[in-house]
Amino acid sequence: MVEGIESMDRGCETMREMKEIETVMEIREIETVREMRECYTTREMRKAKRYVESRDWVAG
Repeated sequence: MVEGIESMDRGCETMREMKEIETVMEIREIETVREMRECYTTREMRKAKRYVESRDWVAG
């Protein structure tokens, strides 16, 4: 009887651990998506800057 209760507690612990791991993974995913978006926007800005510079150079 005591063993059953212990295993139930252990099961709850692993479930809790799994949920914690899941949330950590989700947070990591959000961070990588944010990083990717930042990288994308900086790339777009660079492209726009290069476009403006080349346009100015042609106009100059």
